[in-house]
Amino acid sequence: MPRELFAVLPTNGAEVGQGTTEATEPVPVVELRDLPIDEATLVTTRVLGKRIRLGDAIDHHGPTRDALLGVSPDARLERWRKLRLIAIAAPFSYVLATIVQWVELNEGLAELAKIRADPHASQAVLLKVASLEKAVAWRPYYLAGELLFAVAAAIALGIGLRRLRGLSVIAGVAGALWWVQRAGRPEHCFGVKGAALAEFGAMTLGVVGAVVAFVAAPSESSIATRLRERLGLAASPSVGAAARASFSLRRLDVAATFGAAALGFALPLIDDLLSRVHTPFVARFCVFIGICFGTFFGFLAFRRETSRVPIEPIALIGSALAGFGLAAAADLAAQSAMHLMVDVTTCFAPQKAAAMQAIRVASERETSAARQDAASSTMALLVTVVAVPLSEELLYRGTLQRIARRAFGAPTALALTGLIFGLAHMSVYEHGFYQTIALGLAFAAAYEIAGGTAAAVVATALTHALWNGYLTLSVAK
Repeated sequence: MPRELFAVLPTNGAEVGQGTTEATEPVPVVELRDLPIDEATLVTTRVLGKRIRLGDAIDHHGPTRDALLGVSPDARLERWRKLRLIAIAAPFSYVLATIVQWVELNEGLAELAKIRADPHASQAVLLKVASLEKAVAWRPYYLAGELLFAVAAAIALGIGLRRLRGLSVIAGVAGALWWVQRAGRPEHCFGVKGAALAEFGAMTLGVVGAVVAFVAAPSESSIATRLRERLGLAASPSVGAAARASFSLRRLDVAATFGAAALGFALPLIDDLLSRVHTPFVARFCVFIGICFGTFFGFLAFRRETSRVPIEPIALIGSALAGFGLAAAADLAAQSAMHLMVDVTTCFAPQKAAAMQAIRVASERETSAARQDAASSTMALLVTVVAVPLSEELLYRGTLQRIARRAFGAPTALALTGLIFGLAHMSVYEHGFYQTIALGLAFAAAYEIAGGTAAAVVATALTHALWNGYLTLSVAK
């Protein structure tokens, strides 16, 4: 075994070094499965610093899993290392989009300054200019964050951090959607003249990079599954073990998944019902938080996790920051997709363009109204930035996604949680729920990056809080 990995093997009278001959060199162990290891074998790494069960390490602790992969290589990972440079096209497309947005923003602000300086400008025009300046005042910070996110995605790909492949995928999708909706503006309706050629080229970079990252970079759950197979261990319970002994537990997880999903849909309706009967805000607030906390801790006590992976604060903070970048890219992708639908309708079904444009405008108004409500008082700000992110993440990620992950596997759980999170917010965002679906997927991806355990909820709650705080401060500023 490499120096970075140490195993405390079951004592069965055999020594790992046994079998050496009288020659100068020992007989090498060809495969790890030749060693007396099982699920309960305790392993540790210099990074981890304490012992952990082998099965838990494979499923939930990246550094230990990487050390194991060093002595039992994965063929798909080797292929990914050869293709990851192509995937850098995804964040590169996103960087181009961000730079263009930054240039156009500065040009727009310069035009607004000229109008404000015009002595003949009417009071109505000046009021509109002031409103626009306030609306874009926070935008430079947002664009700076997007640029840092894209650079981080490119660096992660360049050094082979497969756990962050989601950064590249969403960057490529967001960049491609932004470029194609820009190239498909109604004035030339997807023509290929002039600047549209360059825009379609940037779109192609984003699509190619995202596809390569998504297809070629194996997911952590698939890597863990194949590693278990090579080590001769049973399939992970988190990806639906078929063993007869685990069938009842998996059936329980399936039932709990549907129960948590139903609760996710019901919670906004319960809050709305309490509001209709004029329940005080504090009481509604306590009911909301109580349901989320009770569901999470109740099921955690009933169906304890087998993993005993210690919390690593730095890793959780890094996952939260990566999640914030994912949220920013997902938000841009959702808005670009909506703009693209409006442009497509304008070009090919003009009679329906007004209706599509009305939906887009209504969704923007809903988002602005929610931000203004959150910025209306200190109490509203605390609820939006602290209480809501923590309680919602305990329900959607800590309960729904965690249980669904054991029942159906990580990819299905991610998609399911993101969809339910978005649809459950339709009571607040009737027209803009597509944005909350995108954000839900970003939060779910952050949960996977953080390890997919109960402790990973801390990272997603922090991501959610950062995002809500950014939106609120953008209005307050």
